[in-house]
Formats: sequence, C-alpha cells, structure tokens
Amino acid sequence: MHHFYLFVAGVGIGTNIPPMPDLSRSDLIKLLAVFPANAKMGARLSGVNLRELDLRGLNFTHADLVGSDLTGANLTGAFLTGADFSRAVLDGADLSGVQAVEACFDRARMTGARLLLANLTSASLAEADLPGALLRGADAQRARFKNADLSAADLSHAHLQGARMQGVQLTDADLTAAELDGAELNDANLDRVRADGACFAGAHLLKASFLDANLRHAALREANFSGAFLMGADLSEATCSRALFREANLSGAKLRRAHLSQVSLRGAIYDERLLREALLQETILADGTRSA
Repeated sequence: MHHFYLFVAGVGIGTNIPPMPDLSRSDLIKLLAVFPANAKMGARLSGVNLRELDLRGLNFTHADLVGSDLTGANLTGAFLTGADFSRAVLDGADLSGVQAVEACFDRARMTGARLLLANLTSASLAEADLPGALLRGADAQRARFKNADLSAADLSHAHLQGARMQGVQLTDADLTAAELDGAELNDANLDRVRADGACFAGAHLLKASFLDANLRHAALREANFSGAFLMGADLSEATCSRALFREANLSGAKLRRAHLSQVSLRGAIYDERLLREALLQETILADGTRSA
C-alpha cells in the first residue's frame, strides 16, 4: 500500500495544521487533487483561512474543515459530501447548488449564507446559526437542524421531508410551499412564519409556537399540534383532516373554510365564533363531543 504525503502552503496531509494558515485557490486545487472523488477520507483543512476565496466547483468530499473561516467564500457547485464544517464560519458564504449529502455543519456560523438549491440530504446542522440564510428550493430531506437558528431564513419551496428540527428557531421565516411531511418540529418556534401552501402532513409539532403565523392553504393532514400555541394564526382554507390539536391554544386563530374533518380539538382553546367558519365533519370538540 502506498502512503502519500503532500505539503502545500504549510498544510500537511496527515499532520496537524498550523492555526489559521492562508490558502489560495491554486493551493487547494493541488491539495484536493490527491483525493479522488470516491475517497473515504478527505483533506485535513481544519482551522484554515479561506475567507472570500473563489472555491466554485472544488471537491471537498469528506474533507475536515472544522473551525475554518470561509466568510464570504464562493462555494457554488462545490462537492461537500461527508465534509465536516463543524464550528466553521460561513457568514455570507455562497453554497448555492452544493452537493452536501451527509455533510456536518454543527454549530457553524452561517448568517446570511446562500444555499439556494443546495443538496443537504441527511446533513447535520444542529445548533447552527443561519439567521437570514437563503435555502430556497434546497433539498434537506432527513437533515438534522436540532436547536438551529433559522430566524428570518428563506426556506420557500425547500424539501424538508423527515427533517429533525426539534427546538429550531424559525421566527419570521419564509416556508411558502415548503415540504415538511413527517418532519419533527416539537418545541420549535415558528412565530410569524409565512407558510402559505406548505405541507406539514404527518409532522410532529408538539408544543410548537405559531403565533400570528400564516398557514393559509397549508396541508396539515394527520399533523400533531398537541399543546401547540397558534394564537392569531391564519389557517384559512388549510387542510387539517385527522390532525391533532389536543390542548392547543387557537385563540383568535382564523379558521375560515379550514377543513377540520376528523380533527381532535379535545381540551383546546378556540373562539366558538371563528370555529363556525371552519368545515367540520366528525370533529372532536374541546369538551369531547363530536360534531355532525
């Protein structure tokens, strides 16, 4: 078996890297060329300074970039599958169109980052800071966002089926037409979220907060909103069949033509006048009685 060692701009493969060395694009191309696209181990680049660099299309598959500084870097179309960006700084970076399947961004700083149409399938972004990030059309199915900050982020048309988003901050975020089928959002904060036409079918939303949220035309079939806070939310024309709203607070929630077929409102708080604007069918009311 052959063992390779490469030294480029003070960066050694298989060695400890000096604190925050500066690398150029040409340095990286030479370094990354050692690792084939199907390699199970990538370059060790933890702690390097890649601020503002043009990294478009480069292959960082399985690379170690823990704690690296990629502020404002252009990673458009880069290959990041299995790469580790834990605690890295990617504020203002452009990751549009990246292939980041099973990549790790845990506790990364990504304020205002662009991830348009990024492939984040099964990626981990636990406790990552993504306020104001752009993830429009991104594929983040089965991704892990536990306790991440996505406040004011744009996730419109994103694919988030089966994503684990417990405790995530989504205040003022845009989830228009996003797909969150089967996602886990227990204890998440979605206050003032814009989710017109979004799909939460089968999602887990226990004790989640949706104060003044826009859920118009949303698909909420079989979703579990037990104990959730939906005061002032707009569920007009939402499809909620077989959803659970047990002990949820829907005070002031707009329910005009919301489909509440076989929904459970047992123990919930809601305005009777507004409930009359909904479409009820075998709906379990707060006192346990069933509508016609």
